[in-house]
Amino acid sequence: MRRIFILCLSIFLICGVFIGCSIVSSKMSTASIEKNKSILQENIDLKEQLLAAEEKIQIIQEEHDSEIELRNILDLSFHSLMEQLENGNINDMKKLVTNNISIYNNKLVNNDSQKEFTLPKGKYYFRQKFFNLTNSNSISKFNVAYELHGTEAETLPVCYVDFILLNGEWKINMIGLDIN
Repeated sequence: MRRIFILCLSIFLICGVFIGCSIVSSKMSTASIEKNKSILQENIDLKEQLLAAEEKIQIIQEEHDSEIELRNILDLSFHSLMEQLENGNINDMKKLVTNNISIYNNKLVNNDSQKEFTLPKGKYYFRQKFFNLTNSNSISKFNVAYELHGTEAETLPVCYVDFILLNGEWKINMIGLDIN
C-alpha cells in the first residue's frame, strides 16, 4: 500500500509540475504574443513614417531641381542681356527687362535709384556667386549675384541682379554693381 501511495503521490506531483509548467508557458506565450503584436505595430508605424519622409525628400528634390533649372535659364538670360548691351541691341534688351530699367547708349539705368550699369572696358567675365528664389505676396523674385572678373579694379566688383516674374515671364527688374 505504501508503494501504491508513493506511486500515486509521484504521479500527482509529476502531473502538477506539468500542469504548472503548462500554465506558466501559456502565460509566457500570451505575453510573447502581445509583445510581438506591439513590435509589429511599431514596425508598421515606422514604415509609414519612412514613406512620408521619402515623399517629403522627393518633393524637396523636385523643388531643388526646378530651382536649379530656373537658375540656369535666368543665367542664360542675364548673359544674353550682357551680350545685347555689348552689341547695342536695344530692342532685344527691352525684351529682357521690366519698365523699371531704362536703356541709354549701352548702359542700363534703374529708374528707382537712378543708378547706372555699364560694362567694363577690356576682357571680363561674370561668375555666379549666389542665387535665391523667393515667393511672397504673390510676387516671385529671383536674386543673383555675379562676381565680375577681369577688371582692373582693386576689389572684386559684384553685380546684383533681381529678376521678377511678370505675366509668366522672368525679366530683370534691377541690376547694379556693389561699388556704385
